Amino acid sequence: MGISGLLPALKAVQEKVHVSAYSGTRVAVDAYVWLHRGVLGCATDLALGRDTKRYVNYCMELVGMLRHHGVKPVLIFDGGHLPAKASTEQERYDKRQKSLKEGLALHKAGREREAAKKFQTAIDVTPVMARDLILELKKMNVEYVVAPYEADAQMAYLARAGQVSAVITEDSDLLVYQCPRVLYKMDRYGDGYQVLYDNIARVQQPMDLSHLSPKAFRYMCILSGCDYAASIYSMGLKRAYKYAIAHETPEAIVRAAERDGMVVPSGYLQTFHLANHTFLYQRVWDPKEGQLTSVESPIPLDISTQPYIGALMDAEQARGVVEGRVDPMTLQPFPTALVPTWPRVGLSVVATSREKKAIGALVKLESEDGSMDENKEGAKEKKKGGVGSSTPDRRGFGSYA
Repeated sequence: MGISGLLPALKAVQEKVHVSAYSGTRVAVDAYVWLHRGVLGCATDLALGRDTKRYVNYCMELVGMLRHHGVKPVLIFDGGHLPAKASTEQERYDKRQKSLKEGLALHKAGREREAAKKFQTAIDVTPVMARDLILELKKMNVEYVVAPYEADAQMAYLARAGQVSAVITEDSDLLVYQCPRVLYKMDRYGDGYQVLYDNIARVQQPMDLSHLSPKAFRYMCILSGCDYAASIYSMGLKRAYKYAIAHETPEAIVRAAERDGMVVPSGYLQTFHLANHTFLYQRVWDPKEGQLTSVESPIPLDISTQPYIGALMDAEQARGVVEGRVDPMTLQPFPTALVPTWPRVGLSVVATSREKKAIGALVKLESEDGSMDENKEGAKEKKKGGVGSSTPDRRGFGSYA
């Protein structure tokens, strides 16, 4: 998820922060990050159809923690799939199905510990499960938006438009979208790390990013591999940086890579442009205006009708998706009485009576490693204090039942 190696490369501009630094402001939250954490701890229950709703409780506890510290959370949910991401989604689906099959076989053989590990990689979060959390958010008057397509683009738009002060996520793609403030690895106490987009230019090692324009930074990230475009073989972040800083256009980059003996797949240049346009012009929802717009406006005429940035919806359909009344995958209304489900077969999100028993859970996966370095292991002692606070109060938000 995101740009491989990007967050460790930005370690010099990671700042320890506590959410209390954002007291009195609205902060967007990547809801699917929380949902995935919530279901991970009871993957066995999900796979075996045991009834549980604890993943909703997990998310609501985090909502309560933010509110306790004066932060107004705005949960942002993923919407429909983009054609640009079809191959990535299919690859992930195939891996989940393989893990589920292996996990069930291990469970049948009585090898529960091994089965549990397989079930953890088989888990998925569906729009129906997200809807179950939305129903709880409504009860507690918590703001939310179901993105027309990708939550990353929606959160970046809200932040760039000044409608939220920061974004809480684990996805480095937010920086490619030029999101001004991103909070990573936030634990259940509110401790985490933030990266300010404007501070990226201060990075000197392992690459000097001071001379990279926003366009060159985006090109570097696309070249190194993203959800919308696989990288050229052996094109890591450092090599992508060298090409992005030396060449102005994708065409020049591809020609230089070929001259250097790199094998550029057929159609890569078109895929690169598709990815670039998706980062720039993906369709999102403007809550203030109550209508669809794009990350950057206006969309060029030759791109505006292309489905890879998100197909157009009529106004009522778009509002139904955004409000959680319409399934963003099927564009059909959700049933009025919902029981969340984790579909095992295919990409369907329609619940059968049997599947309605297979839902959600809780896992307290706070990130305690003191760094966003993806290769770092082990846990460090909890850090006290945060920006603007000597020792933030971690009591009082309790648990959600």
